Amino acid sequence: MNRTLQLVGIHGLTSLRLTASRRYWLPRLTLAFIAAADLLTVMRDGDLHSWGPPASSLVLGVSCFSLCREDITGRMLPLPLPRHLLAVVSILAQFLVCIALVMALILTGAAFDVLVFEQTPEHLLSGAEVRLMLGIAAAAFPFAAAIVFGWSHLRHPRYAWTNRAWHQVIPPLIAATAGFVGLQMAAAQLGAHAVMTRYLLIWAVSSGLLSSAAVFYFGVTAVFPERTDLVRPARPAPLQLRRTVWRSQAIKWSVFLSGLALFLGTIDVVGTRARPILICYAALLPFFSMIGVSGGESIVGSQRVMGLWNWNHSGWRLVPVRRQHIQRLLLLDIIGFAVAATVLLHVAAWLVGGHAPINPNKTSWVYELHRFAWIFTWFTGCTLPAMVLFLIPRRRFGTGTAAVAIVATLWAMKSALGGVFNLGLPYDDHAIILASWVLLAGVLLGQFSSPSSRLFDTGAPLGQAYQRAGITLRSRATLWSLAAVFAASAAIGLTVHRSLIRDATDQQAVDQMTSDQVDRLIRDLQRIAEVNVLDLPTRTRDAGALLNPYIGLDDGTPAVEDVWWSDVKHKRMLNRRTHWSTAPDDIEIGDLSILKELMAYDHWEAGRLPSDDGTAHDGLGAYDAYLREVPHNAYLSILQPAPNPLALVDLAKFRLLKGLRTGDMLPALQEVRHLARLLHSDETVVHTVMAIALLRFERRAFEAATERGLLASTDWTVPTEDDLNAMHRVVVTKAYMLAGGADAAQWERIAALGPDTFGLCAAIHDAVSIEMTYPTITPWPGEVFPTRVMPLTEPTLAASGCSLPLARNTLARFRSASMSMIPKDALYRIERLNFIQRLLSSEFSESTLMMLHVPYLRGHAWIEVAAHIKLTGFSMYGERPEDDWNGVRVLHRQGPHRPSEGHR
Repeated sequence: MNRTLQLVGIHGLTSLRLTASRRYWLPRLTLAFIAAADLLTVMRDGDLHSWGPPASSLVLGVSCFSLCREDITGRMLPLPLPRHLLAVVSILAQFLVCIALVMALILTGAAFDVLVFEQTPEHLLSGAEVRLMLGIAAAAFPFAAAIVFGWSHLRHPRYAWTNRAWHQVIPPLIAATAGFVGLQMAAAQLGAHAVMTRYLLIWAVSSGLLSSAAVFYFGVTAVFPERTDLVRPARPAPLQLRRTVWRSQAIKWSVFLSGLALFLGTIDVVGTRARPILICYAALLPFFSMIGVSGGESIVGSQRVMGLWNWNHSGWRLVPVRRQHIQRLLLLDIIGFAVAATVLLHVAAWLVGGHAPINPNKTSWVYELHRFAWIFTWFTGCTLPAMVLFLIPRRRFGTGTAAVAIVATLWAMKSALGGVFNLGLPYDDHAIILASWVLLAGVLLGQFSSPSSRLFDTGAPLGQAYQRAGITLRSRATLWSLAAVFAASAAIGLTVHRSLIRDATDQQAVDQMTSDQVDRLIRDLQRIAEVNVLDLPTRTRDAGALLNPYIGLDDGTPAVEDVWWSDVKHKRMLNRRTHWSTAPDDIEIGDLSILKELMAYDHWEAGRLPSDDGTAHDGLGAYDAYLREVPHNAYLSILQPAPNPLALVDLAKFRLLKGLRTGDMLPALQEVRHLARLLHSDETVVHTVMAIALLRFERRAFEAATERGLLASTDWTVPTEDDLNAMHRVVVTKAYMLAGGADAAQWERIAALGPDTFGLCAAIHDAVSIEMTYPTITPWPGEVFPTRVMPLTEPTLAASGCSLPLARNTLARFRSASMSMIPKDALYRIERLNFIQRLLSSEFSESTLMMLHVPYLRGHAWIEVAAHIKLTGFSMYGERPEDDWNGVRVLHRQGPHRPSEGHR
């Protein structure tokens, strides 16, 4: 036993040394690096209910494909150990390499945070991440074993499909597929964890793909049997090679088109979760068409070697055609098909998308075509670089090709995270994927043209050009010229940069509130204090327990509970051309008892801390679930999703309409007024503005009731239209002032009115949100960043009587940690949050998002982002009193302090 363990240890060390040797390290580390990057992404995400863990286990298992070599796991090793034991040790050694690369990536990221972003990493590796990594590695072992042992099994000539009957291959594969499908269905029925069900689904899909390949191979063999006659027409080798490539292309397009037809033709037959299997079939099986029509293998001793990337072990070396010509045709066969299929899919999706709307809530062939194009590009982009590296034989693996293949694969993985949530196709990302394929093809062509298979070989045309360019660049005249141009460009660029940023910063002072504007705002505050229609006397019972299940997110996330008043068809009937208060009797009104139940609550706090009742209630609403998922410092970022109580506006309309129908108006007015107060008590600008809108509906219904004689004018008191306009002006403008739109002297005049003036809590919430969203950076030499000056937020929050638990908690954490919000919680979360994806990725180019991380460019990019999303708000008071916002009236006077025309 000890002797065996010693031999196993020797083999493990030998395997690691082979990994680090020149002959073996590139194939193994290329796949290991891709697997490590994917594993790190899944570890950082930590979502056990997503596809990440099972998919990462597959990627980690596939990284052991490079172990399918006779000199690593075969009998050629001079160790008296069983071959399966050698293979297991080699697999474990490969896993250790992947884990070591994960640690290297973590340390590199930590160093990058410290040196570039001047941030202290929160942690390098948590216990939960270690457990997840080990779990993925354990789940990846069966995949790795199946690949290594399966390929070793097929290396024997007697086990090759070409030497076996169909009934020896197809029935066992179909039985295995049926078994995996049965296990997956049983796990789903028994309520197994999502990771287990998806893990078994991956096994079922993999087995199904292998079974499909076997059926296709034996089917083609039966239809086109191999000729047994000894006399065949003589054809030149180049002609026969081209015929082989055309046959491979025919198979590729047949598989691709059949997969597309099956996908579009089974919309109502195959389940949504199983449909990507057809796309996987159409994207992956075409890669192996050349192996099917050419063989490509050779016999070394008693083993059948499939060649892969090694030219010396490939059957292609026996073809009497120049090596370069063969390699170029094989490259064209793979990349040419992938590019053509991807471009045709995107063109088709673009053409049909322009004539038919894309509705993800309704199954249609237009939406399914977009889905097929996106997932096909994802599958192909993630697998094509590895296929090109391992299916085109050459003398050397090549460092340049490995580096380009890794970058292309990682970019495809990155693009895969965000595009699936878009209704359209991410054409920019997919164009970059196509460009990465072209770059990979260029590098491979350079390697193919080299006599020694090195990319930069002085004997090759590309190597000679590289050598001549190096001689030119190393000359003294060139170096001095480049230095002078660089210095002049840096000086000019720095001057322009500082000038543009300074102009943007100076504009902040120009746009600040004047004394006359503050006078009018104070008069509005005094007027609102006399009306006092929205304040609640107490804050003891939160309405979130009742309201939150019916509240979705403004990124499109639906509410937990579906209700009749938020139904799109029902709302369309209400919002006809005629005013809702005069809606006809065919407008159906459902149960409105929730408004009467809300009368028992005295406030609504959507922006609460998740720890308040996160363990007591599991299904309070979409925003509750979101609060539990994001870190504390991301709650208040303007670039994050927020509650969307827009459905409550229609609920209020229905309640007032019912009161007008039945004549019982006072309860309707009371319930709508209380709903407006609950919205206002959330202490945010958007919900306060929505509460003011409910008061407008209330006023319109009261006027209609008095006109019909249902109420006397003294039965109920409603604010005037001017009062409501004043409330709107105040709440929007106070948020702008606190966000830097006023100096300390002007804000002191507002603060002197007391700590509970109208709109103060909402203004503080928005100011903290803006401060959380703004990036904090350490400028490089000569760099200027347009930081918003907001010195009044913290003292105003401390002196106020506002609840704002999120603002208080998050601002304290922000001050203590000095964190930068944008790098961690906005740009890096684009792939996970639909709202940020729509707000930034759809509105700004990829170059703008990348500029946010580049010194001397990030300030200009941030000015563009902040101006587009109106980050700091705006003043609703113009230069003169008649220029103040006044409801629906369009402003007639141009001025630097006026609001946008037509703003409501």
